[in-house]
Formats: sequence, structure tokens, C-alpha cells
Amino acid sequence: MPNEYRPAADVEPILDMQSPVPLTDPIAEDISRPAAEIKPALSPQRHSPSFTLPLIIITLLAVTAASLFYTQTQQLKVQVQDLTNTIATGGSTSPEVEPPKLQKTIEITPKATPSATPSANPILTLAQAKYPDAQLILITSDNPHLEDQTVTKYWFRQSPDAKNYLYISFIAGESSLVDQQVYVSPDNNIPSLNQRMENNQLGLTQAQALALANSLCKEPEKCQQATAIKTQFLDTSSSLLWQITYQLQNSSQPVIFQINSLTKEVVYQSQK
Repeated sequence: MPNEYRPAADVEPILDMQSPVPLTDPIAEDISRPAAEIKPALSPQRHSPSFTLPLIIITLLAVTAASLFYTQTQQLKVQVQDLTNTIATGGSTSPEVEPPKLQKTIEITPKATPSATPSANPILTLAQAKYPDAQLILITSDNPHLEDQTVTKYWFRQSPDAKNYLYISFIAGESSLVDQQVYVSPDNNIPSLNQRMENNQLGLTQAQALALANSLCKEPEKCQQATAIKTQFLDTSSSLLWQITYQLQNSSQPVIFQINSLTKEVVYQSQK
């Protein structure tokens, strides 16, 4: 069931990369053949000039071809050896490619919004630890005359312009903060009590207001023995007001007193 506070009817408050595989030296094979061995004749013989000339030409061509092939093979071997040495030493025949430059990204940190100055008051400190701009607007208490049964609640707006609320309750010395399904109705811009609480300018304490109300009862003993007593404190714009409500035994109508906390003036009383 939502926590909702409605002031008494009598009060009128203003309630988130492949490395190249190293090449091995190719085997250079000399396939040249020596010129044909010419064995001298055992006896002089005469040959036809037409037969001897072609033979000489063929021999010369063969020797020339073999010599040329040998030279080319040696040159290829040298080139392969150079390439192998280049790879072995980490060299490269391809042009260097410059790596891309990294561009530094500038991060912008959002500027923090200044919050209210931390409070020295323990009640305000508890609320403002979670809601820095919390505003105290109302204080209520049930059974303030029974120490072990007293339940005191401090009601706050979560921020000045929000209609979202929270309260901090104290029961037998234990505190808790509740900020879900909490309502204050009506809330017609009830003035904040923060500054007055910081400066100890709230006027009468609860005990003093209760003692004064008791003295105003026509039958003080009946008020002190009431089945239930409730107090509430707020700024009504025109005054700081304590309201004390007694529920007497065998009575359907409560006894109510409203007292100006600064002047001690009795603003209202139900008993005449």
C-alpha cells in the first residue's frame, strides 16, 4: 500500500602478412659437352674439302653454345644467391608501406552540476546522500509520548521542482529511507525547512509543543492517557506550526491544538 501522507484537514499547508619462403639455391648443372675427340689416323688419309668444312663449323657452333649456356647458368646462380641472402637478412624487394597513424580521440567529461552544500544536520545528511537537492517539508510523529513506540518521519521532496518524495523514519533509534510510492498531498509548494533546521530555527521542540498542548487540555489526564497522539510540523508560509492531535478514549472526535512554534501562540483548538 503506497505511503501517503495527508495533513489533517484543519491545516491548510501548501502541501539516470606471408613471409616469403626462403628460396634454396638451385643446383646449377653444367650440361655442356666437350668437343668430340679427334683421334689421329694411323695413316695419313685425305678427305674431301666439302666434307671437312661443315664438320669444322658444327664443332665451332657446339663449343660456342656450350660456353654461352655455361655463362648464363653462372649468372643465374649469382642472382639467386643474392636474392636468398636478401631474404635471410630480412630485406625486402617491395617498397615499405608506412602504417596508418592513430588519431587520438578526445574524451569530454560532462561537467558536474553543482549540488547543495553538504549538511551538518544528520537528518538532512541522510537524505542528501542519495538526493543532494532533497528538501525537508514536513515532520510527523506517532505516539511521541511512548518512547519505545514512537515513529518519527521526516518527509522530503527529492528535488525542489519535483513532485516526488521520500521519507526517513526513526523507530526505536533505527533509521530507514523510503523513496518508493511516497506521496504528500496536497503539496502546493510547501516551503523547505532545510535552512531553518541547519540554523536551529524551528522554534519549539516536539516535547515542548506536546507539553504546552497537554496544559491546554480541559482534562490534562485524559489527554496524557489518550489512545493515540500524533504530531506534525510544517511551514504554512504564514507561520511555523505544530499540530497536536489526541484521540481520547470513548470519544469519536479528536482533540486538536495548533501552536505557532516561534511565538507559542495557540492558533487553533478544538476545545472551547
